[in-house]
Amino acid sequence: MLRKPILPFLALICALGLLLAGCRTSPPADNGTPAATPISEELHSGGLTVQLSLSNSQISIAESLQLTLTAIAPEDFEVSFPEFTGSALGDFTLAGTTSPPKELIGAQLRQSLTLTLTPYLPGEYSIPAMTVSARDKQHPDRQATVTIAAHTIQVSSFLDSNEKDPQIIDIYSPLALPLPTLYYLLAGGAVVLLLALLFYFRRRRRRLQPPPPPVPLHVAALTEIDRLLQEQGAGNDFALFYVRLTLILRHYIEARFGLKAPEQTTEEFLESLRHSPVFSKEQKELLRDFLGRCDLIKFARIIPDRQEVDASIELCRDFIRASGEKVTPSSTGEGLR
Repeated sequence: MLRKPILPFLALICALGLLLAGCRTSPPADNGTPAATPISEELHSGGLTVQLSLSNSQISIAESLQLTLTAIAPEDFEVSFPEFTGSALGDFTLAGTTSPPKELIGAQLRQSLTLTLTPYLPGEYSIPAMTVSARDKQHPDRQATVTIAAHTIQVSSFLDSNEKDPQIIDIYSPLALPLPTLYYLLAGGAVVLLLALLFYFRRRRRRLQPPPPPVPLHVAALTEIDRLLQEQGAGNDFALFYVRLTLILRHYIEARFGLKAPEQTTEEFLESLRHSPVFSKEQKELLRDFLGRCDLIKFARIIPDRQEVDASIELCRDFIRASGEKVTPSSTGEGLR
């Protein structure tokens, strides 16, 4: 009698045998189309970057050409692409245009415009020069313009240009008849059985594995600070940086000591802190000075120097480490929200 672990392998062998038995090879198609050679250019002007992408530098009369214009500019800039009002672009016929949604990458706004161009006869087709401009919405006198030079695309025919008397190539041999419906039903059933067995054994193995231990609260808070520095750093937006830094500290205090720190103003939190017996006098003074300095930076827009930013980060870390060393297993959790 076969053991259960052998069943998935037997099902896999049966499924592969049925699929391979139905495989049929056909001669490779050769339509005489030249190998694809995409064209890509990138131009810069001020804060504007324009990328031109052509799907191929040489196509056949049965193919279409994809032209993509991509503009990258600061998010405060308004980008203007060339207007395509007619049904032609240069020697090509304009078959359609698509514009995907804009993407915000950091402080840069990325937007694209794709044109589908089709030819009718073989020969050289020209794409005229195009101009992309960008203007600062808040300062209209700040503008940037990029002009993309014209391009020539070679459109070829399926016939050999050197052949004076083209001959028709013989057709391929007839294709094999399709397999009976029963074959596809058996193959599909074998695949479904295999997937069901794999899912069963995988789920059973997961149940036997013990759950991972919970992450201590102070470790999770320190990890959040490290992630903040990796994602943003201090940068130039000190107010946003200090908002996120104080939120990490407030969520940690709420999870660790049960104080509703994230939902209170600084004055309310300091008042509840004054009556809380869980903090020492030194810790209360440290939190009062730290939160007061953070409010000045967030609301009064005071710009701190690099040393003060580093000192604030280390102060926050020191407080979390000092209070986290006393964490018991009953007061640990899976992390901050």
